[in-house]
Amino acid sequence: MPSKRFEISLKRIEENEILGGKERADELRQKGETLSVTNRPTEPYQLPLWETEKRALPHPMTRSALFTPVARGKRKVSRNLELIASRPDTKILFSGEQLDIGDQDVFYQVIELAKQKGMGEFIRFNRAEFLRAIGRAAGKATYEWLHRSLDRLNFAQIKVETKRCLCAFHLIDKIIWETQTDDFILKVDNDVRSLFDEHQYGLIDWQKRKQIHGGKKDLAKFIQSYANSHKRGEEHKIKLHDLMVLAGRSLDSRLDMFRADVKIALVELKRLEIISETGRVTENDIVCFIPI
Repeated sequence: MPSKRFEISLKRIEENEILGGKERADELRQKGETLSVTNRPTEPYQLPLWETEKRALPHPMTRSALFTPVARGKRKVSRNLELIASRPDTKILFSGEQLDIGDQDVFYQVIELAKQKGMGEFIRFNRAEFLRAIGRAAGKATYEWLHRSLDRLNFAQIKVETKRCLCAFHLIDKIIWETQTDDFILKVDNDVRSLFDEHQYGLIDWQKRKQIHGGKKDLAKFIQSYANSHKRGEEHKIKLHDLMVLAGRSLDSRLDMFRADVKIALVELKRLEIISETGRVTENDIVCFIPI
């Protein structure tokens, strides 16, 4: 059953009723600033044509706690929209079942298919072929896992406010499963495309991602997505505590345990040449890496 859509009128956008209400809109007007939302297109929108061996997600989705390394059986369910951790220049509200790194893999591939077809168009894919494309074997257990992941992406409600735009959407707008053919037919919400504007997205090497292994595989994938949202060849630094929060760890989590996990993940990313050999955690708990 299709999930309820956020229908955003232009009047509501102008008044900024989604995030902050009239007070927020008045504040922006006094500063001479405005929030803009890309109008919902009437025709399919063509995403940038990045290389077929790459996958892409917008920066707000990889610099926040939207997709995190959730421990098995530890998913949180938010019944109402709740603020999640993100960079200071972005505000994200989320409701639904917590999304993990497996869900991120699924959404990376969904976006790739939408890129080929056009954002706003229905895309069709065979579930076995889809699973192989994200590096998973086809079978009863993985079919059930894929169904659950797509359901999570469909029911999740997200509101994003950046300096460039204000938008509200479900990651997947509609899903149809044709049981006779084992094909899925789905559509990505058109409003997701506004987050790709002005090259505000990062590219990851898809084949290298599928080669990430080890006990801290999900954390390594999280860092890969975060790292590749930054300029290649330039060192990026982030406080270990800040990275821990973005990775979805609770504020009372042990920093020493997270430090050990990050060091293991960095070794794996260096092995695959996703980051340079200088990737490290310093003595004063700063995580440093250069995306390759």
